[in-house]
Amino acid sequence: MFKRAGLDRMVTILNPTTRRQEQKKLYEVASSHMARRTFVGNLYLETKDKGLVAILSGHDPNSDAFNRYWAPNEEVRLEMIEKLERVKEKTPTPNATRQQNSVHPVHPGSILRRQIGAHGYNTRDLAMLIGSTKELLDGIVAEQEALTMDIAQGLEMVLGVSAAMWMNLQKAYDQEMSV
Repeated sequence: MFKRAGLDRMVTILNPTTRRQEQKKLYEVASSHMARRTFVGNLYLETKDKGLVAILSGHDPNSDAFNRYWAPNEEVRLEMIEKLERVKEKTPTPNATRQQNSVHPVHPGSILRRQIGAHGYNTRDLAMLIGSTKELLDGIVAEQEALTMDIAQGLEMVLGVSAAMWMNLQKAYDQEMSV
């Protein structure tokens, strides 16, 4: 069906067996679940009503399966980052008024922990998919290890969250910790 619909653009996937990036046509890797997930995500972006989306997609709104659909897309993530960056409050000091962020950067592991749950993975399975080790991912999720570019690129391919965003989170966290 995807081939008939002309969904033949090239996409990069991570081969879970070889752990290497491969180029495939979208219709070769697309599934009916992917189509349903896209429908649910787009419907939510349009309506912002989770209950309505559940009714229209045939889900129980309280089911674990339905709740895994709620990982925000890149547009929503960027919008939230911009909002967080704009949130500032004035803090008076004895000599002057200075700007201080009221939102402190978080370790990317805290975001990754939620993404793993939202996508229904565990660290062992995700590590295999991105070509890493369970121990390293566990360390990142526990906020004890730094996220690397290799990990960020793997997460981009598997979770759909850009590598740049993961690295920006790590950089902001590192800067906050060095102050």
